[in-house]
Amino acid sequence: ENYIDVLGGSTKSSGEWSATNVPYRILEDREVRIQHDVSVEAGSRFEFDGDSSLIVDTGGSIDASGTTDKKIVFTGTSTVKGAWHGVRIVSDNVNNLLNNVEVSFGGGSTIFCGNIWIGTSGKLDLTNSLITNSDRFGIYVASGGVLTESANEFTGNAAGEMSGGDIAPCS
Repeated sequence: ENYIDVLGGSTKSSGEWSATNVPYRILEDREVRIQHDVSVEAGSRFEFDGDSSLIVDTGGSIDASGTTDKKIVFTGTSTVKGAWHGVRIVSDNVNNLLNNVEVSFGGGSTIFCGNIWIGTSGKLDLTNSLITNSDRFGIYVASGGVLTESANEFTGNAAGEMSGGDIAPCS
């Protein structure tokens, strides 16, 4: 199987992550930290080994805008719930967007308990997306975090679609 190894680390500048004919594979125990403005090309696929994650840090933003024909996929290398930690949104940038994406097989952390975790100052606009097969919640929004969402599908998330704040603690 062919793929592009990603060793983890932080973005060095703003730019676009291009779609390729093979997936990006984020290696075990690694974090990819977005600390600049990053857009993700439609059709891109990211596969995460165990205990790895994608983090949109303060000062960074993500614009992952897929299409109905070319979704952007963030998933585990294994099709087991909790195969990786998930996408963490710490950034309060109003441009954080996941549109026509699939986030699956995450939630493998007791601290960040969802395929998508939005921190206390995090902001995310999530539309037209599939959030599936999390070991915990599909999305967890910490108290103070902001999620705007519409036209999304949630399936197979062990603890439910969404939770946050003091409603259902992560631990």
